[in-house]
Amino acid sequence: MKAGMMAGVMAIALLQSGCVVHHQIQPEVAGQLVDSTGKPVQGAQLTLVSSGESVQTRSDGDGRFTFPAAYKWTFFVPIGPVDWYFRSALHMSANGKDYETDLGGAFGGPHALEGRKFNVTCTLPDKPGEVSCL
Repeated sequence: MKAGMMAGVMAIALLQSGCVVHHQIQPEVAGQLVDSTGKPVQGAQLTLVSSGESVQTRSDGDGRFTFPAAYKWTFFVPIGPVDWYFRSALHMSANGKDYETDLGGAFGGPHALEGRKFNVTCTLPDKPGEVSCL
């Protein structure tokens, strides 16, 4: 039984070698949602999706929204000089129409986004589809 337990421990160690677990804080994303004429869009539901996790909020009377740095991602980081790729998508639902945009992505180390804040202004097109966020 002792040999079986030792074999199990060795197998786990070999399978996990070269990787460590890292918790990444979601960076703050804040912005304003406007229509194609530049008027604020209030009450829109916004969903930020990053690495499979998602969080929701609604735009206020001025079309402003914020996703605070409030939750963590968990992922495995290989030991060595390997970077990871961050990508976020923003889904919006306003006036019975659905919109989406890619907030972008970047290569970086596991601490690249800690403490960062993204400020965007998103303009809804006249027809559902891709939103422009600058």
